[in-house]
Amino acid sequence: MSGRARAGIRRPTASRTPASRKASSKRSPGIERRQAKRLDVLWQLNVEVLSRPMPVSVSDISAVGFSIETTTPFEDGEILEFKFTLDGGPSLTVFAESTHGVAKDKVGDLELYLTGFKFIQLDAATKLALRTLLTEIQRYLAASF
Repeated sequence: MSGRARAGIRRPTASRTPASRKASSKRSPGIERRQAKRLDVLWQLNVEVLSRPMPVSVSDISAVGFSIETTTPFEDGEILEFKFTLDGGPSLTVFAESTHGVAKDKVGDLELYLTGFKFIQLDAATKLALRTLLTEIQRYLAASF
């Protein structure tokens, strides 16, 4: 199952280094701001950044957004196109806007970044495809325990 929204897309902008990012410093640490329960996907959900190919790992996902780990920082407000695929299950193509990011860890010489994204421009078909994907993820997670 696939949904796609394209109207009024802002093209991705060049990323800044984490030192030049300001948004994280304005938020109080430890305050829960999530609007929906997130599912820890345990590395079972595949994701591609269609508008800017790079290695990506999904940390968690919900009906309103998701978090990814990358070796590339993203600018707050950057809009990208993503394709999510669950092994043997549905796939979904969506646009999402980066809302916050932090340097998370360092592996050798590589800095790892955790970036939160919120889904944008979801039409009815895309919302249905997202609900289907989340349901399949929940079934998959329940079967693996």
